[in-house]
Amino acid sequence: MRRYPLVVPLQPLEIEPVLVPMPPKVTAWLQAAQVRIDAFFVDPAHVSGRGFIPSDYQQVWCTLAGLARTATHRLRFCEWGSGFGVVVGFAVLLGMEAHGIEIDRALCAVARQLLAEHGL
Repeated sequence: MRRYPLVVPLQPLEIEPVLVPMPPKVTAWLQAAQVRIDAFFVDPAHVSGRGFIPSDYQQVWCTLAGLARTATHRLRFCEWGSGFGVVVGFAVLLGMEAHGIEIDRALCAVARQLLAEHGL
């Protein structure tokens, strides 16, 4: 039997969103991602209600910025169902070590390309 030396229980976390405009680099990142997201939804092969569902990216940015502002050390971030990698990119832009988990291979490919194009 394999034993794991550390168990970290989930803890409630209160985050005060930071209500500031997105910096230009973040805005450029989101605009580039939005182009791909829009193309995804107009693709004739797309089935509405299945797969990727976009987030309220302004709210996500404000919340992650609030989390980053209160951090006393470098944060690690993992998004389950990362889609196009938008939120993972936000986390990287905020200085976090970020990872995404996505089951859809096509979305993974687009996310990797998008992140690479922006040096994230």
